[in-house]
Amino acid sequence: QVIKIAKDLTPEGIVFESLSAFISVSSGLFISQWPDVSQAVIAFKIGFGLSLLQALIFAAYLSGDFRLEGNEKWPLGVFFFAICWGLDRYILYTLNKSLKVIAELSTMLEKANLTKSTRDSGKSMESTPVTTTSSTESKKDQ
Repeated sequence: QVIKIAKDLTPEGIVFESLSAFISVSSGLFISQWPDVSQAVIAFKIGFGLSLLQALIFAAYLSGDFRLEGNEKWPLGVFFFAICWGLDRYILYTLNKSLKVIAELSTMLEKANLTKSTRDSGKSMESTPVTTTSSTESKKDQ
């Protein structure tokens, strides 16, 4: 089936389909943050550039300037990249929101602990009797 589809494709169609594969791979590397963040950014830039190229080819195909024969052509690489990018944005949004909530909660807990420790130290001072005796009081007892 794949060989039959490959025979039906024009050179432009082969480029279009290979762009989908490259975009999918680069989007996968971007989402998995492989092997580290700096290289994931490079994968994002490659995926973005190839997605833009595929979208331009698709626009030319729709306007009739480009021939993509074979199966119905849809820029699946662009769709995949857009979904990955949208999911990444959502993950970063929820991460930032969670970090803000954690910071606010930490601040509230620190204030509560500070208030509690101040209150506890005040109570301990009130309950502790004064045990200092002056020298005149000790002379009277003798």
